[in-house]
Amino acid sequence: MAEENGSSENRRRHWAGIVLIIVGFYLLASQFVPGRIMGMLAAPGIGALLLLWGAVSRSVGLIVVGGVVFGSGAGSFLANEVFWRLRDPANAGVIVLSLAGSWFIIYFLSDRFAGNPQRWALVPGAIMTAVGVPLILSSAAPAVLEWVVTWWPALLIIAGLLLFLRRGGGG
Repeated sequence: MAEENGSSENRRRHWAGIVLIIVGFYLLASQFVPGRIMGMLAAPGIGALLLLWGAVSRSVGLIVVGGVVFGSGAGSFLANEVFWRLRDPANAGVIVLSLAGSWFIIYFLSDRFAGNPQRWALVPGAIMTAVGVPLILSSAAPAVLEWVVTWWPALLIIAGLLLFLRRGGGG
C-alpha cells in the first residue's frame, strides 16, 4: 500500500513538473511572440496537453477531448496565420482538414496507448477529409470542385456495390 502511495505521489509530482515547464515555456515565449499568435496557440497547446495526458494515463476520454481541442485550435491557427492568403472556401478547407486530422489522431492514440481503438473516429475523419480537400481545391481549381459536386453520388453507388458483393460474414 505504501508503495502504491509513493508511486502515485511520484506520478503527481512528475505531472506537476511537466505542467510548470510547459506553462513556463508558454509565458516565456509570450514575451517575444505577438499576443495574437500566442492566443491562437493556446487551444492547440491545451489540446496537445490533453492528448499527452490521455496517452500517458491511457484514458480514451482525454484522448478524444484533446484531439478535438487540438484539431480545432490548430485549424484556426493554420487558416489565420499560415494559409491566410487562401480565399474563403479554401481557408475553411484548412480548418476542416485540421479537424479531420484530429479524428485520425484520436484513432491512432486510442489504439496505441489506451489499447482501445476508437474506430468510430475514422468516420468523421474520412467525411471531413472528403469535404476539406474539395474546399481547398476550389480555390486552386474550380473545375475539380465542380467535378466532385457532380460525381460524388458515384461513391455511394460504389459503396453499395461493395456491400452487395461482399462475401463472408454471418448470416
